[in-house]
Amino acid sequence: MKSEFVPFIRESGVPSGVPLVFFHGFPGSHLQAAILEPFAEKFAIRILAPDRPGYGFSDPLSGKGIRDFISGLDRALERKGVDKFYVVGVSGGNPSAICAAGHFGDRVLAVGSICGLAPYPEAREYFYKFAKTGLDVAMRTPEFLMKTIVNQFIKGINPEDKIDLMISHLDEADRQALSNLQVRQALLQSMDLARRQGAAGIVFDLKSFSSPWPVDWAAIKSPHYLWHGKQDRVLSYGMSEYVHRKIPHSKLKLYPEDGHYSLPILRAGEILADLTGA
Repeated sequence: MKSEFVPFIRESGVPSGVPLVFFHGFPGSHLQAAILEPFAEKFAIRILAPDRPGYGFSDPLSGKGIRDFISGLDRALERKGVDKFYVVGVSGGNPSAICAAGHFGDRVLAVGSICGLAPYPEAREYFYKFAKTGLDVAMRTPEFLMKTIVNQFIKGINPEDKIDLMISHLDEADRQALSNLQVRQALLQSMDLARRQGAAGIVFDLKSFSSPWPVDWAAIKSPHYLWHGKQDRVLSYGMSEYVHRKIPHSKLKLYPEDGHYSLPILRAGEILADLTGA
């Protein structure tokens, strides 16, 4: 009998600190939690960064979605003796963060959404054309066929070339943030780990993103903070405005000069100050 799914979780920061569960972006891995680690001691946080199913060192969850991932996370946190904790989701990690806030209820001290993805298709109008095209395909394509297509695609990718192409389409703030050699190397390492199991993680995310979120919005009672750059060319800030309307007690902060990468990379300390109230 196959054992129940439990995600791989990398721990860093202050072992005795307040737990903070960090959900990485798309595609990605637990390595993206590096943006928070320089501030761990200042805010006394214990960072718990899970790999979503099929990414990094977490087993795939074929045919499953965010609900099953969060259930597995619940088991993992129980084994670690974690009771109350912060939740942060960056970019494509936001659906998991929001669903976790609804699932765990008053165990969540506060939830943060950094340049976060909105639910699709209910907020389809806020997605850029390239994202609409990809998610529409994901909605109607069987999982086995998607894995074949994505596997062929990622086999032909040179990560260095992919990053250079991506940077060329970003705003100036993002280009400057990603020009840092350490940041670039960390991004490459995360991309490499993200495809360790081939297409599994990417397909899990695409199927999850293109489906309704398994969340009761009214069940989210914890403080909720959203941060988004108005120069974001990956996910429009209209997505955070949409989620802000879905959670009326949330607090939204827009940054006129920041993009999708410059915001989490350069403002992580400010983000943690908002989240923790420090």
